[in-house]
Amino acid sequence: WAESHGEVDPGMWAVAAPVSQRRRVIAALWLAVADKRLDASRRVALRDATCAAAAALSRQLGIAWGPQSAIRGGEKIASITIHGDT
Repeated sequence: WAESHGEVDPGMWAVAAPVSQRRRVIAALWLAVADKRLDASRRVALRDATCAAAAALSRQLGIAWGPQSAIRGGEKIASITIHGDT
């Protein structure tokens, strides 16, 4: 994961976490919030949530994906289209 404390956009805090498929980073989840709205504990919570969401998406991408949505127990868990070489 990576954090930005106003380095890219002054006054903004951001966190990004990698999304992987077959041991390759194919995307990132990213969250940005006005820095003045966050204390240290909130930043940790948002960082952990972003990393957990990226890890969950990476695990879901381990499923044999096609143009159809993934179905687990009759529940739609994701619908994605990947462009480029995968």
